[in-house]
Amino acid sequence: MYKLEAHLHTKGNSACAKVSAQEIATLYQEKGYNGIVCTNHFSKYILNKYFKSVKEEDKLDCFLKGYYELKSACEEKGIDVFFGVEFALKNDDYNCVHHLRCTEILVYGITPDELKAYGKDVIKMSYKELYEFSRGKGWLIIQAHPYRERTKRVKHQFLDGLEVYNGHPYHVARNAKSLARARKYNLLTTAGSDFHFVGGEGSAMLFESRISSEKELVEAIKSQKFTIIEGAKHE
Repeated sequence: MYKLEAHLHTKGNSACAKVSAQEIATLYQEKGYNGIVCTNHFSKYILNKYFKSVKEEDKLDCFLKGYYELKSACEEKGIDVFFGVEFALKNDDYNCVHHLRCTEILVYGITPDELKAYGKDVIKMSYKELYEFSRGKGWLIIQAHPYRERTKRVKHQFLDGLEVYNGHPYHVARNAKSLARARKYNLLTTAGSDFHFVGGEGSAMLFESRISSEKELVEAIKSQKFTIIEGAKHE
């Protein structure tokens, strides 16, 4: 069996993430994980506020550093690390204090090179534009924690799926509602810890076979042949 963490953030890419790559590698080895998808936040806020001291031409490389550090640390532990992104489009960002209804989109199948080529354009897109753009790239567009507080739901026709199990222990995810919506509209489902700090790990997607690349990750999610492992206590 292949135990995959599909939603994880590394320290140094956003203020909300508290755990270094080396610490994550050790923790996830102890918890018996085989793979991790590194899904750090990417938005106007991250580029313009969190990385405000970084030269504009260096910001994307600075963002990718967290992924490469995690990949290197986990290789030593025998854990596969895949690239993913949690995008906030336009002003739909939880860091925008005056914007009460927010949305985050997990993108699977995207590569670091594609992030460098298209990332700054993606965060300017509408949800319809992102969905249509993703069709030519082989990406999956998944709304993260769609029933969390302050979250607005993207129209189902602009999504491939929903995160139906979000294991963040300090947010009310209302996972049952997410699952019901996915079934209603025949959307793909995913699950993850939404890991930011020690104690937030434990959720997983359990597949029968190993996943070896971002492309295989997309196909594995499309197959829907996995079991959800519930992690930290939440609703």
